[in-house]
Amino acid sequence: MIIDKLGNAHWYYKLGGNLQTAFDWLQNTDLLALRPGRVEIDGDRVFADVHEYIIPADKVGVWEGHRLYMDLQFVVSGIERMRYTNVDLVTPNSPYNEERDSYTLEGDGDDKSFTVTDGDFALFGPQDAHMPGLPVGQGGAVKKVVVKVKVE
Repeated sequence: MIIDKLGNAHWYYKLGGNLQTAFDWLQNTDLLALRPGRVEIDGDRVFADVHEYIIPADKVGVWEGHRLYMDLQFVVSGIERMRYTNVDLVTPNSPYNEERDSYTLEGDGDDKSFTVTDGDFALFGPQDAHMPGLPVGQGGAVKKVVVKVKVE
């Protein structure tokens, strides 16, 4: 799990070509102009999902995990809290959905959390159960791009 500013993305290029493709796309795209939905970047190796939502102050999250893709979650505008833990510290509570590369988990894990705001990214690998979209204070509007980066 990595948390940083997009301006430091070059430090992570050596983690894999697909990751560099994802960071380059984030840095060279007018993210504010994107509408919600899927954006093709490099076939099934790298693609993005654009989200706009309101986080209510009382929102309770759900652990999620992935097997084939890393989640590169970039906050375009707004602020949210995220939690993460190793997948071995929580228990799967739904079957793995191969089409969506997703499953949910339950438990407390080791309860690490952090806040992300405009220009921040969080990179979650297959070993990271994560719970994004949690409120900070009274919650509020968020625009986020989640780039799915295939692990190869």
